[in-house]
Amino acid sequence: LNAELDKRSDLLAARLQAEGVVVDTTVALQIEKSLEMAVAIIGVLKSGGAFLPMDPDWPLRRRQCILSDAGCCHLIVSAELTGSNKFEWFRGSLVSMRNLNHSEFTVPSTVVLRSEIQPLPSNLALILYTSGSTGRPKGVMVHHAAIVNYIFAWHSSVNAGRDNRVSVSHSYTFCVMYAHLFGCL
Repeated sequence: LNAELDKRSDLLAARLQAEGVVVDTTVALQIEKSLEMAVAIIGVLKSGGAFLPMDPDWPLRRRQCILSDAGCCHLIVSAELTGSNKFEWFRGSLVSMRNLNHSEFTVPSTVVLRSEIQPLPSNLALILYTSGSTGRPKGVMVHHAAIVNYIFAWHSSVNAGRDNRVSVSHSYTFCVMYAHLFGCL
């Protein structure tokens, strides 16, 4: 499974780099919780970008406001959500995971994953948006250093080992989910 995750996330990362994603570029994700979600998250990070998870069930107006607020011009959508007119409102680069799942996912032959991209601890890894219960949702920027620190703390507190299993039951728009996801990888 890890080899497949690595291969598919490399393909996506190369595609994103071909689309202009560099360090600290925000890439929004609109994907249900699935293996696709893990591939997309890892692919964005490998490309150098920062991911912005959005729940597919959020109202369209909320998603549009968040994309605008984040200055996001790249959006990855799951195969199930890809439809003829579902994302015509989005004016940026749209990548469907459908193509990645069906070997039709192509990266120009001149493009290879620039593996020299090594994010610094101060580089942006993800942006999470608050619920907006006090008015407008606010973006919280999370840097690589914060994620690494959280994972180390999580591992030491739960005494995690190679044979442990973790249930990822949280929405991927909630910060706790990333301790479970990254902690397992």
